[in-house]
Amino acid sequence: MRGTKVGHVRRTVGALLWIVAALVGCERTQVTPAAYLVNLKAAVTPVGIDVSFELLDRDRQPTLVLFGTGVIRIEDRPDSLMEPEGTVPETPGPTVHSSSPMPGSTASAAGGLDSTWLLYNARFFVYRDHFSREVKATQTGERTVPICHLGVYPYRHFLRKPRRPDGVVRVAFVAVDGSYVMMEEQRVRWPAEAFDEEVGKPVKRFGNR
Repeated sequence: MRGTKVGHVRRTVGALLWIVAALVGCERTQVTPAAYLVNLKAAVTPVGIDVSFELLDRDRQPTLVLFGTGVIRIEDRPDSLMEPEGTVPETPGPTVHSSSPMPGSTASAAGGLDSTWLLYNARFFVYRDHFSREVKATQTGERTVPICHLGVYPYRHFLRKPRRPDGVVRVAFVAVDGSYVMMEEQRVRWPAEAFDEEVGKPVKRFGNR
């Protein structure tokens, strides 16, 4: 009987500690609606493009999402042929296309994008475990912010080999209520491996998730 009581106490204490840890974790992690996509990083590696970004809420404070969806589009389009400001990759659902919140806008999906320069285009889904907390230097000192890692998009998954030495990676992220889209882009210069990989084969997954 004594052993049963001790076991019950241990389980109770363990449960309380788990609840406290969960509450502390929630306090440290601001899960407010994302309003801005910033600091897009499209790092060139020998095997593919490693993509990550940060999210800010309406107060421009770092945040994360428990679930989110968007589109990544990779092209070898020259700067002189980039779409006008406000045009974004094809996105799922009736969303607004803007790099900042514009609730109520009636902008339509960019379904007519020129595919001449298209190398890769796909939807992505992110969850809480896509985010990691990293320390970044700011003007007022160091700050810990959540970074969303989409993963590595291999060159072998491209529709074809690049025809130019550089290109652009664009990420569009849909707001939680679907009323607008956050978008950023970064130009990259392809390494030799991007021209050596065999491309155009069907793939079953995207990124490294």
